[in-house]
Amino acid sequence: MSTLRKMIESLMTPQLLARLAARSGIPATTIEKGLNGSVTSLLDGLAGRAGDPRAMSQVTELMTESPDEPDDPSRVTDEEDGPVQRRGRKLVAISTSDPGGLARRLGQQVGVGPAAATGLLGTAGSLVTLALRKLFRSGAIDPAALPAMLRDSRELPAVAAVPRGEPVRVPGGGAARAEAEPVARSHRRRWWVLALIPLAAIALWLYGRGRGGGEERLEPSMRPVEPSRPPAAPATPPPAEPTTPAEPTTPPAQPTKPRAAAPRPTFPQGSIEAKMLAHLAKPNADKQTWFALEEVIFPASSTILRPESSAQLDRVARILAAYPDAEVEVAAPTDSTGDKEARNDQAEARAENVRKALVQRGIDEDRIDVRDFPAPANKATAIRVTKQ
Repeated sequence: MSTLRKMIESLMTPQLLARLAARSGIPATTIEKGLNGSVTSLLDGLAGRAGDPRAMSQVTELMTESPDEPDDPSRVTDEEDGPVQRRGRKLVAISTSDPGGLARRLGQQVGVGPAAATGLLGTAGSLVTLALRKLFRSGAIDPAALPAMLRDSRELPAVAAVPRGEPVRVPGGGAARAEAEPVARSHRRRWWVLALIPLAAIALWLYGRGRGGGEERLEPSMRPVEPSRPPAAPATPPPAEPTTPAEPTTPPAQPTKPRAAAPRPTFPQGSIEAKMLAHLAKPNADKQTWFALEEVIFPASSTILRPESSAQLDRVARILAAYPDAEVEVAAPTDSTGDKEARNDQAEARAENVRKALVQRGIDEDRIDVRDFPAPANKATAIRVTKQ
């Protein structure tokens, strides 16, 4: 086992798993399975980017920033949106280009919803970052040796079940030969049965010919004469009973598996995120209240999100993960230039990019609607709750 993996395992203590289970409501065994799968995926992704100088520079920055900050594993659960969680999310973004897809696959493997899987993936990112920082501070690793350590930490994925009818490929072909040999022996055991088939056919033919020859040797006068019978009247079929067409049966609807809720985050009092959380906690909350996301911004004449939008999008995704049944609508502002149709197209394209950013953070696409005209007052990107 690599040095990095040993350090990560030392951080995943039973106490940490128990605290994560208490916060999320997910069994500790499921959390451990999800964290192990997430760590393997993240390390494999980082190993695949070990030859990318830009990616290695980003990982080095996570290892070396804030050198006086304590790297205590308990901070993974103590803090809601602290530097440990922020570094973990950055590491996930470095290791994979599709965090949302990775979270969905992880959720299917361990049996949790997308929101809970996204939380497990972020926690795994925090643990990997903590392990790298500890190794760096102890002198066991330096930026120059980082690519080699990441390659050494890669694990081959577990062998997946082979679908029926697909060839099994193993080193040396042993499994294929082991499967083929009993088949060949089975064919050798049945060859004598196949050889008897033509002999039986010949015997049947001779038997039938002997019966036919005996009849031909009888003289005409000796042949038995059957009495003539009047032709039978054709039978009249009984009238068909009318049939009632069977009523189509509708299969019973399968119960929808409820989405698992992520831990409820906390934000500074008075912030727009805290107001949105309080709004979602109200029963029958007003569906016309818009929340301005002033940090989600676009360059002039562009529909591409600026990099500094990421932090607030992370916070919004955590809110939606904590309320997995909530649905929202996103609206975006437009530039003041162009005709009405052009401004509407720009607003819709910008809002669509906000939706894609939230989907990449593990939120189901069908929970997010996009407005095809500018946001209220056309001042900032905005979001409102349409269903609780």
